[in-house]
Amino acid sequence: MINIVVDTNILFSALRSKDSVLRSTLLNSKDKRFFAPNFLFSEIFKHKEKLIQKTQATEEQVYEFF
Repeated sequence: MINIVVDTNILFSALRSKDSVLRSTLLNSKDKRFFAPNFLFSEIFKHKEKLIQKTQATEEQVYEFF
C-alpha cells in the first residue's frame, strides 16, 4: 500500500473539475492510503460554500468526496 499526504491545495484542485485526473486518482485509489493535516477539514468547511459554487457540485457531493 502506498501512503500519500494530501494538503489543502491539492484537495481544492481535485474538487474544481469533475474531469480532473487528480480527482479521479483520489476517488478511485484502492492501493493508496491518504493522510491529511487536521486543519484541512476546517479549511474545507470554512470555504465549503465557495467550493460548491465553483465546482457546481451539491453539498452532498462535496461531503462524499471526503
